[in-house]
Amino acid sequence: MSCSPLEEEAANKKCEVLPQAGGPFQPCHAVLPPQAYFESCVYDQCGTGGSTEQLCSDLSSYAEACAAAGVVLGDWSSGTVCGEESVYILFKSCH
Repeated sequence: MSCSPLEEEAANKKCEVLPQAGGPFQPCHAVLPPQAYFESCVYDQCGTGGSTEQLCSDLSSYAEACAAAGVVLGDWSSGTVCGEESVYILFKSCH
């Protein structure tokens, strides 16, 4: 599967929260390097046309893998499009 350069750039921007220094997932980076999850996230974003649901699923997968490795991230979704408040705002702005 391939993305156009524009789609790939958008996918990178959405998924960059995974490897981001100072981001919600940083406490896990030393235990579970995020690169493979980031690449999978970008691939999934290309394949789904930028699905927010898929993005949150990918971010959640990394959070679950971190928890299984003994790193509890807490409320990683706040401040991302996956936070309930953000979903509510997105939903409200569409109606």
